[in-house]
Amino acid sequence: MANVGNANIDITAASAQAKSEVSDFFGFLKKIRFIATEVMGGLAIFETVKGALSGAYKATSGANSAMEQYENTLTVGG
Repeated sequence: MANVGNANIDITAASAQAKSEVSDFFGFLKKIRFIATEVMGGLAIFETVKGALSGAYKATSGANSAMEQYENTLTVGG
């Protein structure tokens, strides 16, 4: 085999750039994690409010139904 030549590669510069890219990528992942955590927290609050409003609606409609039945009883009985 013939020796064609030598190649020198500056690994230090490539390594520093790779470290920077990896660091940036992990920073991006941390931001995504933060956003996902905030979204999940927002969804939990939304579900809590939705449950409270649903309970209030059921209580109100149940009270209205009971009042209507009571009025019907008074009307039929009177």
